[in-house]
Parts: sequence; C-alpha cells; structure tokens
Amino acid sequence: MKKNQNKTDYTNRPWNTLDALWLVLLCTIVAPLVATLLAGILLALFRVTFSIKDTLEGNKYVLAFQYLMMYAVMLYIVWIYGKKNHVDVARSIRMQKPKSAVSVLWVVLLAVLSVFSCILLVNLMEYAFRLVGYQPESTSMPLATFGDFVLQIIFLALLPAVCEEIVYRGVILQGLKEKCKPILAIILTSVIFMLAHGSLQQTIYQFILGLLLTYIAYSTKSIVYSMIAHFTNNFIVILLGFIQNKTQPWIVDFSMWYNIVMAIAVFVIGVSLVILCVYLWKKYIWRTEKTEVVEVENSTLAKWTSKEIVMAVVALSALVVLWVIGTISGF
Repeated sequence: MKKNQNKTDYTNRPWNTLDALWLVLLCTIVAPLVATLLAGILLALFRVTFSIKDTLEGNKYVLAFQYLMMYAVMLYIVWIYGKKNHVDVARSIRMQKPKSAVSVLWVVLLAVLSVFSCILLVNLMEYAFRLVGYQPESTSMPLATFGDFVLQIIFLALLPAVCEEIVYRGVILQGLKEKCKPILAIILTSVIFMLAHGSLQQTIYQFILGLLLTYIAYSTKSIVYSMIAHFTNNFIVILLGFIQNKTQPWIVDFSMWYNIVMAIAVFVIGVSLVILCVYLWKKYIWRTEKTEVVEVENSTLAKWTSKEIVMAVVALSALVVLWVIGTISGF
C-alpha cells in the first residue's frame, strides 16, 4: 500500500524547466520533420494504392492532412514525454473551464483588438521586405469557396488554437515558471512562439500576439482563455481573407507616405487600447488575487542548472537558425 502511494506521488509532478526546454526542441523542430516524413510516406502509399499519377502537391485536403499530422505528432510527443517522465499531463497543462461569460467576451475583445492593431503594420512590413527582394513562400490552403473557408477554420484556426496553446502555454510556460520570474517566463514563451512561426513580415505581430496569449494564460491560470483568444485571432484573419477574396481586393498603397504614417498610428493606438483593456479586464472583471502558492514560487526560485542553461542555449539557437534559414530562403 505504501509502495503504491509513493508511486502516485511521483507521477503527479508538474512540468519543470528542463521539460519545457526539451519540448521546445521536440515540438517546434522534431515534430514538424517527423510529421512531414509520415505524411509523405502515407500519401505515397495512397497514390500507389489507388494508382494516382498526380503529385497532389497544393491539394487542399493534402495540406489539411499535413496540418493534422503535425499537430497530432506534437500532442503525441507531449503525452509520451510526460508519461515517460512521470508528469501529470492532464492536470499540468491547466485547462480549467472559464469562470464567466463576461471574461470570455473580454478575452475575445482583446484578440479582436490585437488583430486590427497589427494588420496594417504586417502589410507595411511585407511591402518593405518585398522592395528588397523578399518573396515569402505561401503554403496556405486555398480560400475561394465557403467549403475552403470552413476547412481553414478547422485546420488553421481551431486546431492551432487547441494544440499550440497546449504546447506553448500549457507546457512551455508552466515549465519555465519553475526557474523564471513571471515576466521572463512570459517573454521567453512569446519569443519561442514568434520564432517557431518563422514569418519575417509577421515577427512583431507574432511576438505581440504571443505576449497577449501568454499573459492571458498566466493571469487566468487556464489555457482555455488563451485558446479562445487564439482561435478568435485566427478566425478573424481567415474571415478577412475570405471577404477580400469575394469582394474587390483591399490594397493599401504604401508608396504614399501618409499610408505608412497611418499604419504606424493604427498600430500604436491599437496596442495602447489592448494594454488599456488588459488593465480594465484585470481590475474590474478578472478579480482573482495572487495565491499564496504563486507568491512562494516567485520568492523561492531555484538557480538554473548547467544542463538547463545548455538546453536553453541549444533550443533558442536552433529556433533562431531555422528562422534565419527560412528568412534567407525568401530572398
């Protein structure tokens, strides 16, 4: 009886910093490679079995299958790593249900503001980089019909919102909090999120979105809120793209100086509104005070071990190298 009790206690540990760093490598670098390999093998077998001569490259259903494989591999890695290292995976990722509809609506508002704050800036950065020869490679699914729209909502909004929040805010953030002060854990998680997405023109936007999602998850102690915000963000981007494809394309001429000023002004005002809304949300809607446990954790942070430092350098360096390679390939 005593032996079983000890085993239960041992398997009930949360994510730690070393776990987070290992999973940065495994989920952001290894998982996409493994998923690409598996998807390629399965598609090759499918073509041979049904005597299909077409390469199926760019097919929307093939792209959807590749996205599904990538996120499935990521979640499997998280689950198997947690089980092998005696982590209580389900409890440690913190998926407590929302406390009220008002908080959920407020989180949706924050996501909407973040999208419209950065949309012109992203277009401006893409325009500027194209002037120096940057041509970003697009592997996105088509968005011509309502069926395409629904497919993108499932595979580019819902799936990333759930799976990426489990990895970045449910595992990496929780693990980094063991050895980092909250602000450092939030910034590091956001930087990892930004680098993993590998988009030069969206660098600032991805970092700001990462900060917002990470802060929401940290403040509410539940990744369900950040999942909702993440889904809202991706949904709006897809919806705007679908509307633009159905109507006259909306193009801002950034060769005119006043449009550049407008893009920067919208960004500054929008981010300021996001910060203000976060403040109001924390003060008047989300009234959860810091618990004694959090205060103890923040006041007794252990020093990083040499192994953790090496892993942090390796993980961040690998992400930076891949981001640079992806950027250079666009020129």
